[in-house]
Amino acid sequence: MKRPNTIGSVLPGTGEYSFKADMRLSFWLMVAAATFVGVRILMSGHSEWNVVSRVSLNLLPLVPGMLYVRNFKRFICGLDKLQRRVQVEVMLYATLGTLFIAMVLSVLNAQGVSTGDFEHGLGIGGVLISMFVLWVLGSYVTHRRFGVSDEK
Repeated sequence: MKRPNTIGSVLPGTGEYSFKADMRLSFWLMVAAATFVGVRILMSGHSEWNVVSRVSLNLLPLVPGMLYVRNFKRFICGLDKLQRRVQVEVMLYATLGTLFIAMVLSVLNAQGVSTGDFEHGLGIGGVLISMFVLWVLGSYVTHRRFGVSDEK
């Protein structure tokens, strides 16, 4: 029988960290990030391209992003019940926190308040960074609350 997944196997600094497991989980995320950066570099020099080309290129990172979501879902389904519950709560916290930030920015922009680089909302990069930061914060809080330890 296969051992259940553990969060510690993909978090550096834990006693059971596995580079192979981390890369298996994060491969498509790294591809999506590289695609995002590549598209930004490419688009910075070709703003005259037609709308269909620009939109298609800007949506391109979503393809490997969806493959990452598939891998992450499979990983979460392989966790034990407590870890799965913790991760579902953390992802809910990160998602709702990001939604709250986006709504606040929208209201501020609608009222004419200058939001600097976020005058058109968070954008795909801002959403991903916001969700990651909130996921890290939520992981810390829920692991402390549940007393979850990845040590055997």
